Amino acid sequence: MPADSQKDPRSSEWYNEDIKEVPNDIRKLLEGYSGIAPDRIVPHVLRLRSKAFDVCPYPCIGQFKFLILTLSSHPLYAEIVTRMKQGHTFLDFGCCFGQDLRQLVADGAPSENTYGIDIEGPLIDIGYELFVDREKLRTTFIVGDAYDPKVNWEAVNGKINIINASAFFHLFPWPKQVEACCLLVKFGRPQPGTVIIGRQMGSLTPAEFPSLIEGTTGFRHDPETLAKLWNEVGELTGTVWKIHATLDMVGIMGKGDSEKDARSKPAWAEPNMRRLLFTITRQ
Repeated sequence: MPADSQKDPRSSEWYNEDIKEVPNDIRKLLEGYSGIAPDRIVPHVLRLRSKAFDVCPYPCIGQFKFLILTLSSHPLYAEIVTRMKQGHTFLDFGCCFGQDLRQLVADGAPSENTYGIDIEGPLIDIGYELFVDREKLRTTFIVGDAYDPKVNWEAVNGKINIINASAFFHLFPWPKQVEACCLLVKFGRPQPGTVIIGRQMGSLTPAEFPSLIEGTTGFRHDPETLAKLWNEVGELTGTVWKIHATLDMVGIMGKGDSEKDARSKPAWAEPNMRRLLFTITRQ
């Protein structure tokens, strides 16, 4: 997302100037996996967040959302770790710095069986700095736009057992979501048990809502519309998928917020917004 040439991105509603501490999970990862001294973690994170935001002024960077390790809280996580230890492959689609991939590796997944895709190459590169692991991580990273037909996906086509696709689909309208889902189907191994998991913004009133770039929309689902979307994807790809999805308030309102506070948030944070957590399994 290009920055507005007339406005400093740091003045936007999605930029937090500073943090005094990081969440416990990412602290443990940075200490145990990366070997960073406890008193150096916050300045290390602040320096690299600033470097990243200069080139990629996204809300997940500006608001330190990348410090929240969401994959490990997914209900399927323990099974994913077990499957990875058995030789299965994992793709983080829209991986940002690759923070969830590092947690998976720290929990015992062979890094050579992990893959990450992001449209922003600088974020992948800064990820190596953030986790101090350029010489040891064997993850295959691909810089590519899901909607660019010229991208070569040979490294992942038909090779992935488990795909994490979080905080991505809600950025796009229904037809573009269908297109991206069909791409993920191509990435997955063509066999029962291939699974796509993730989380995204959903809504009690599913519809197109304003997206981050002015003039664009993204469709927010409830479980029923998500199932409808994947029925459409299945018809287009000749595949069948079982959908399990739930709506909840996790990550929607900050600590101490009330329903009334939620209603005063920006237009994209409409009061019926919820977290949509999903597991989509090939039959």
